[in-house]
Amino acid sequence: MTVTVCSKSTSGSSTTPSNRPNTSKLTWPKSWVHLTASFALPVIVIAAGHTDWVLPSIAITIGTLPLWLDHRVDIPRYRPVGWALIIGPVLLVATMSGAPLAATTGIAAGVLLLTTAFAGFHDLAGVRPLG
Repeated sequence: MTVTVCSKSTSGSSTTPSNRPNTSKLTWPKSWVHLTASFALPVIVIAAGHTDWVLPSIAITIGTLPLWLDHRVDIPRYRPVGWALIIGPVLLVATMSGAPLAATTGIAAGVLLLTTAFAGFHDLAGVRPLG
């Protein structure tokens, strides 16, 4: 028995709306480099005898992500957040040490990231759903 299926040509048509963001832009081909740096940098600062620099080193590696996201999806608010997460811990390491360094870095990075997330949610609240 032979079954013949007739189908309409779909050449040039798309099942997704053209105003949807291209999610393939969000894949990071060098994510293994970032993941390696995220683990290696704290290990390096511990090996160098600067255990109080661990949290700032983590904040620095997190700071590279908003910079990359701004580059990939063009959300300008991410650029200053990324630079603040990179430059801020460096300045804190230069001026503080010990528990105050860890507390200040953690609180500042947390407030910065939460504020950025809330701004993103605020933006999303103004977007109308598709359909």
